[in-house]
Amino acid sequence: MHNNKLVSRTRQVYLAIVLLGVLLAVGVYGLAASVQSKARKYMETDLVIFSQVQQIGMLLSEQERILYEYYATEESSLYEVGYLQNFNQLNNILNEMAGAERFTDTVTDVSAHLLAASEVAGALHENLMSSQTQWNLSRTQLEQISQHRRAVLPLLKKIEMATNRSVSNGYLSIIKLLEITVWVVALFSLGIAAISFYLGRYAARYIRLSTENETLALFPKRNPNPVIRIDAKGKLLYANPAADDLIAQLYPTNQLSMASFPAPLSEALSLASSGGELCAQTVLKL
Repeated sequence: MHNNKLVSRTRQVYLAIVLLGVLLAVGVYGLAASVQSKARKYMETDLVIFSQVQQIGMLLSEQERILYEYYATEESSLYEVGYLQNFNQLNNILNEMAGAERFTDTVTDVSAHLLAASEVAGALHENLMSSQTQWNLSRTQLEQISQHRRAVLPLLKKIEMATNRSVSNGYLSIIKLLEITVWVVALFSLGIAAISFYLGRYAARYIRLSTENETLALFPKRNPNPVIRIDAKGKLLYANPAADDLIAQLYPTNQLSMASFPAPLSEALSLASSGGELCAQTVLKL
């Protein structure tokens, strides 16, 4: 009975270890997935937006330089090639940012300034290409283009700061998730250590109990007196080596038969079989 109880508890401990292992694997997987998701968001979104903002700033500066050089040299290719390529690059980047559906209002404002500046640049091109260039108007048009660029800079700064905050928050979140992962693994390790200690105690107890049972089992086997065990129906369940002669007397033909049993023994078995006394002593002389 104690042996079965010990085996049952050992199985329960092993099941507890397996369950904790599964829970740890699921928990660590979930935390790792969160870290991966945040890192992917930083790489695929925040970092891309930050790079796009930097490109817009550089392209706007380059755009203004091209137009001032056009004003100084009256070289139409500066507008027809350089400016228009620059404008198309800016427009493509803004379209990509709009497709990401982040900073929608700010991106819309930047696009509006870019479009207004392009209209002024087109008017500047017509003015410079006319036979009677209005230089005062040209300077005014250049100033208007510069104003649009300066109006865009705070908007770009706003996107950049928001992106930096997102990256910073994501970094802190990743650090927190990693700390939680470390604590979970540490607690799991302590739990396994405690369960191992608990299991070790019961294993030692199981060994001691097995040794005691083995010692007890040797007692009837090495006993020089006959020792037998029978059920209430007279069926032979156990006999030690010294009981051979006794078994031959009790079961001369069949170990399932009670025909050779002395009358008092048969009566005692019948009484036990019919639900009689739980404990009785019968002394027989064979």
